Amino acid sequence: GASFGTTLGNTNLSVSYFSSGEQNVYFANLYGARYVGTFGIMGGLSARFSEELETGGHGNNAALKGVFAGLGYRGHSLLFEGDLIGESNDSYAIYIGGTIRVIPGLFGKIDYNFYDPDRRIQSGAESFTRASIEFWPMPFVEINPGITFYTDGTLNGREEFELRVHLAY
Repeated sequence: GASFGTTLGNTNLSVSYFSSGEQNVYFANLYGARYVGTFGIMGGLSARFSEELETGGHGNNAALKGVFAGLGYRGHSLLFEGDLIGESNDSYAIYIGGTIRVIPGLFGKIDYNFYDPDRRIQSGAESFTRASIEFWPMPFVEINPGITFYTDGTLNGREEFELRVHLAY
């Protein structure tokens, strides 16, 4: 594979290519970030396209077209991502997330995820909302308890508690 990119001011453009042997895959990303006073703003577009496999379809490399944006202010942030999936944009996914810094090392988070595998039909969509606390008691150690509320799909009405611990190095 190969990747080429350039930065012009606060905007980054990159294009990439790789071949898995039976399929060529192409990527393009455009991303920009700015400060407006004390607010940080970012946004971008991304796309991935691939050749059709001899067996039909695109395997794990389906076409993706996405838009993403974020707003940050003194440790607080809002994020959005929307993706159209497939050659005919039959599927789509949405992510919306917010983070509030309580004190340095302690954050409250809420995330909403939605996925519709075939927007031509009424059923099949999946969605959930997750509320969590992200705690960094020491460098490279994150403790993240949270609760997930499933609001659409096969797990509709179900709630799950989870405790994630990440160790970084």
